[in-house]
Amino acid sequence: MDRDWEKGEAWQFYQHMKANLDELLEIMPMEVAKHSGDIDRIYESGKVALLLSTEGGHMLENDVSRLETLYADGVRKFCPFHYVKNNLGDNGQDEPHFGGLTPLGREAIVEASRLGMVIDCAHASFESAYQIAELSTGPITFSHGFMKYNSKRFGSYLYDFPRFMSKDYAFLIAQTGGVIGTWAVAPFAGNVGSAEAFVEAVMKLADTVGIDHVAWATDYISGGMPAWFPDFTDLPKLCAMLLEGGFSDQDLAKFIGGNAIRVHQQITGQ
Repeated sequence: MDRDWEKGEAWQFYQHMKANLDELLEIMPMEVAKHSGDIDRIYESGKVALLLSTEGGHMLENDVSRLETLYADGVRKFCPFHYVKNNLGDNGQDEPHFGGLTPLGREAIVEASRLGMVIDCAHASFESAYQIAELSTGPITFSHGFMKYNSKRFGSYLYDFPRFMSKDYAFLIAQTGGVIGTWAVAPFAGNVGSAEAFVEAVMKLADTVGIDHVAWATDYISGGMPAWFPDFTDLPKLCAMLLEGGFSDQDLAKFIGGNAIRVHQQITGQ
């Protein structure tokens, strides 16, 4: 989507996507996990547990009460922003216009927190994220990105991509008890050009904010997977590289899912 939504279009699109998901759930061995305790139960039943999230709060338009519908549909993570600007506040790609959240955006964050949704700051400006941290009642997340830094081995490429966060931004997420998802994206989207570069960037982030706040990212799509990580059959190899790079077994368990589940448990309950 490379343009603004027309009135009513985003809500209609959300309903369309929800209907598609419902059809998929009828034919695939998957189930929506509404609480953290559902994950083990679903896994033990032989199915894949799905944690539903938004990427952009455009479907709210001017009606925050729609969050109740999202929650009833099983959505447990609310990401207010994406690349197309909306009326909830400033995203991290466009020039700032609101100085962070709008009054409607503040209302949406308060309501999502009340309902028991994890707040995802991916695509949020630092000012928006700072205000989200003030308003949220629990840990917040940054589901997919990286921290900017200069690498002696691989260069300063991480500074070139606006989706990646400053050190202050990373500390902000960590100080809430939240997690930052590390994104092994293709070079065109951030130039994480090799498994070795990815591992170094993960270690740098863990050294900066602590292993309790670093996780595997979401938002992996077939068109954006790098040549060195074309699909998830390479995940065991990447995990082995993280162990070789300095992770303990406990660190890896936190990174690969434990930290994310901890946050979901704190927000959504058992």
